[in-house]
Amino acid sequence: SQGNTGSQGNTGSQGNTGNQGNTGNQGNTGDQANTGDQDNTGKPDNAADQNNDLSNTNSTDSSSIDKDRKSVAIHLNIGNLSLSEDDLNSISNGKVGKYSVEKELAVNGQLQKVDVTLETKPYSAYGFLIAKEGNNTEPTRFKYIYAHKEGAPIKDAAASVYEKMIERGNATYVGNVYAIVLKNVDESTTKAWTTPELDGEVKMNITVDSNKTIMNGGKITSKLLGGEIALWNTKVTLNTKENNEGIQSSDEARYSSGRSTYQGKYEVEYTSTEAKEMVGHINLKTYDRSASISEYKAVFGGTANK
Repeated sequence: SQGNTGSQGNTGSQGNTGNQGNTGNQGNTGDQANTGDQDNTGKPDNAADQNNDLSNTNSTDSSSIDKDRKSVAIHLNIGNLSLSEDDLNSISNGKVGKYSVEKELAVNGQLQKVDVTLETKPYSAYGFLIAKEGNNTEPTRFKYIYAHKEGAPIKDAAASVYEKMIERGNATYVGNVYAIVLKNVDESTTKAWTTPELDGEVKMNITVDSNKTIMNGGKITSKLLGGEIALWNTKVTLNTKENNEGIQSSDEARYSSGRSTYQGKYEVEYTSTEAKEMVGHINLKTYDRSASISEYKAVFGGTANK
């Protein structure tokens, strides 16, 4: 699995500083972090959100993403496709909501039709990209994280959000999970990843102790696996290393069903002016050959209750 060991940016991650307006194709399967000035940022944290299920029709609300501010952002791709900020905005039209569309993107230097599953929040976006051509290639997950401080270095913006998380204290983030699975099949059948779908709900609990240590832990309720995935409790850290800046957490994830145990890791990041948003991804795998599903991969996001 790519990008699922340790905190993001510490395992084979690539950092590129500069404008993120046109990322093009990313030529490897590791986590890629690009930081730079962005022309778009989120709407106020108290604006309405959209929680209805993803269906064949795209859903949006009337909340706009402010295009008049300069901000900073981290863009992570887990796979070999990339959705630029311009592509993202052309799909969402500056609105918060859920989208399932076909988009022409550059794949290996050539324009190709790509299915995009996307959820946009005021200060974050996440989803899946899957090329229409190719032989059962694994879909690409992406996460887009806006920091809030206009024109500031990402580490300064993140530090401000981190302080607000400490001041706020305990909180719970709830949001949607989009997932794919790799099914166990007989030797004569080519293994293929399923189409990305809205799989369930993530709930992440934040606690802050008297020493101002932030911890997070929670669960994902998965329809595809048929139960709850445990996201182990661990520390939330402010990373100030160049090209890997942000508010991050990473630890074990586990799901058990009968004789099958799925193990792996999750990674999350926090953002928005008041630390109201979380985005993350998770990889799980079982070595039980009798299990109907051998691997589970998801991307998710959540909004805080306060």
